[in-house]
Amino acid sequence: MTVWSNKNFLLLFFARFVALIGDGMMFIVLLKKLEMLGAGSLGISFFYLSAGIPAFLFAIPAGAFVERSRLQKTMITTDLLRASLVLCFIYINVFIIESPFMIYTLLFLITINDMFFLPASQSLLRWVVPEKRRPEANGHLQIAMMTGKLLSYSLAALLIKMGFSLNALLMLVMLSFIFSIIFIFRIRPFVTNNNDQSVSTLKMAAEGLSFIKNTKIIKNLFIVFGLAWIVGSSIDIFLIAYLNEVLGKGTEDLYLITTFSLAGIIIGSFVAPKLYQSIDKKIGFYLPSLIFGLVVLGYALTLPLWMLLLLLMMGGVVQGIFLTFLNSYLQEVTSQTYYARVSSFYTLLMKGASLPGYFLIGLFIEKTNVITVGYIIGMYMVFVTIVTMIILPSMKENDGQRVRNVNY
Repeated sequence: MTVWSNKNFLLLFFARFVALIGDGMMFIVLLKKLEMLGAGSLGISFFYLSAGIPAFLFAIPAGAFVERSRLQKTMITTDLLRASLVLCFIYINVFIIESPFMIYTLLFLITINDMFFLPASQSLLRWVVPEKRRPEANGHLQIAMMTGKLLSYSLAALLIKMGFSLNALLMLVMLSFIFSIIFIFRIRPFVTNNNDQSVSTLKMAAEGLSFIKNTKIIKNLFIVFGLAWIVGSSIDIFLIAYLNEVLGKGTEDLYLITTFSLAGIIIGSFVAPKLYQSIDKKIGFYLPSLIFGLVVLGYALTLPLWMLLLLLMMGGVVQGIFLTFLNSYLQEVTSQTYYARVSSFYTLLMKGASLPGYFLIGLFIEKTNVITVGYIIGMYMVFVTIVTMIILPSMKENDGQRVRNVNY
């Protein structure tokens, strides 16, 4: 029996998928509004900061809150708030003022809600999917995230080209959050994490950080993830520069990159659950970093375009494997008591690592050139591979059981 026969998983899957469609469309629409307002490169930088800063400020407290909340209720509340924020933004745009500040504010507030929605949905997954099926479920959710991202960007771009107003597209964004609420409401029974309600949220947040710090395998996994994701989350800035400076193509040809990269991630997420059950999980963490580094070195060698696109797809494959392995292993070895807070720390790195990544890669490209940066990134990922092989122990099934017995 597959996870697709699990009704609650199907509802959770589509709830996250339609909400992701809304998030992606909103991202493109707000960027277009900034462009129309003449915000420039500095305005785009503020835009990305508005999406990244909430992760640093709210991810850990949000995870502590989720630990003591009714999970579906938290997800429904965040969807309601997101829909309401979009509606208020449309009203302000139409009747009061259009300004970059309002765009940054909307994105900042929406991202705060994401800090609650994501760990709640990941925590709920543990309740609705049996442990042996979670790698498969995580693989499917990873595929949903990538296809949803690609679909939302493409749909938003197509509707803009067809002449739909940006505010009309924001109405579709609002509807996507409402559909997400409908799916979540049908997941039964409503689940409450059984944590001590007398403990304050801040104390629970501190306990969560202490748990991560004192659980060596989880701490080391986050070190590996943080080091790798600085590049993994911001590699697009290198690829865009390569597209412009080396291949002589415009930004409108970015679909060449996104299509092959996202297709690779989908493939990687599909095969990862099978690999997760059959190999030492440590391999799923160090081998993707090595292959990703070799892929970027291929770009530095200025290989023919068809080879570069195949390499990009290979890079996407290993990225999908890495993320599926990480989510599945954290669910496997972390007790329900701490899982939402661990998931929130994962979200913090997932959202926040791109900020230093964008800054450093952009700085290196400006100070040197895109080919040199390709060599730097390739060597850096080889360094991450070596660190991973050193600090991670064997992660076979019996080792995972031993870690889990310690923290339950």
